[in-house]
Amino acid sequence: LSLSLPHIRTLSDSKPLVSNCTQGELQALHSLQKMNKVVVKPADKGGGIVLIPRESYDQEVQLQINNDEFYVKLNVDPTQSFKKEIDGFLTSAFSNQMITETELQFLTCKYPVRPVLYVLPKVHKTLQNPRGRPIVSCIGSLTEPLSIFIDHYLRPIVAEQPSYLRDTMNFNHQLKNIKMSCRKLK
Repeated sequence: LSLSLPHIRTLSDSKPLVSNCTQGELQALHSLQKMNKVVVKPADKGGGIVLIPRESYDQEVQLQINNDEFYVKLNVDPTQSFKKEIDGFLTSAFSNQMITETELQFLTCKYPVRPVLYVLPKVHKTLQNPRGRPIVSCIGSLTEPLSIFIDHYLRPIVAEQPSYLRDTMNFNHQLKNIKMSCRKLK
């Protein structure tokens, strides 16, 4: 069984972003980003930009990572151990002709980056000391190529499932097609 390598979009493939900010607003944002006392983040919902005092942002991050219900402090970075295990699995898959050499090269992360945790402020809930939604960015991480590869092959299967909802518009369309009958209560 030989699988073809998924097409990967690069920045050169994408259209340039059009900003909804004026040049003056962009310059102001860049100067705020350079200030160490303020953190500039997108809002969790609504597409706004939030300016948070660095101290408040750092406190929220500490609150998140100290929540032992979701996070456990590790004494050592397991990245190299995981890399060795994944590389062994990929080498075995290649040896058993389950993946091609091109796929092996794509799936092997030579220089993995540690995932980065940050928070997006939930200003839609409160403007006073909003909690943050934790995000773990895995760009460049050990498992990023594997995630891209698996997503490429699972996406068509998932889209065929009866419970699949593509987006909010699709959900609204599905709701319009539901016929409900109501009985009058006595």
